[in-house]
Amino acid sequence: MEKDYSIINKFGYCYYTLEEEGYYHIYNLYVYPNFRKRGKAREILQIVIDKIRENGYSGEIRIVANPNEHSIELDKLVEF
Repeated sequence: MEKDYSIINKFGYCYYTLEEEGYYHIYNLYVYPNFRKRGKAREILQIVIDKIRENGYSGEIRIVANPNEHSIELDKLVEF
């Protein structure tokens, strides 16, 4: 059974899931417009990774690069 988690702070949010196959899947990372281009996406992503590791998980973490419409371009997202 999948287990869903989220990190929400004043800069934005990110959702992640522990998949049935036993790996974590990070998705839906969003930074509020007034905090963009300040490193907040990386900061939120690091918080998520730290939370996953704090739970004792040392395996693979998958990040899905799939931008929503009117969002960041795929090549820029993959580069990030």
